[in-house]
Amino acid sequence: MEEIELIVGNSNRRFSGVTASMLSTLPGIAHRIKLAVLGSHFIPDSIPTLSYREFLSTCRKPLPHGGQRVFHARRNNEMIQALIAKNFFGAKIRIVFTSTAQRNHSWLTRYLIGQM
Repeated sequence: MEEIELIVGNSNRRFSGVTASMLSTLPGIAHRIKLAVLGSHFIPDSIPTLSYREFLSTCRKPLPHGGQRVFHARRNNEMIQALIAKNFFGAKIRIVFTSTAQRNHSWLTRYLIGQM
């Protein structure tokens, strides 16, 4: 767990297009970089998953080579989870948000992006 470089948010219990695209890209990325998924919904057994407590514990420790972990968020609640971990629990992470929105972002999404 200490060598995990990428943490992918997976907070939606419903199967969505965002979930489908994540599931289709995870195996290819997992061969290139050590990753884990925050949440276990629809995740194959071959991909490691983390509970929020495990995520906090893992991200408080620096990577062995001194770099920072990356948290990839695709939803507002995933950005909120990452910002809480970083600002209140001292997680050493960089937060990346990917959006495929076809409409303008809400004020909340714009605010969260500004906090990252």
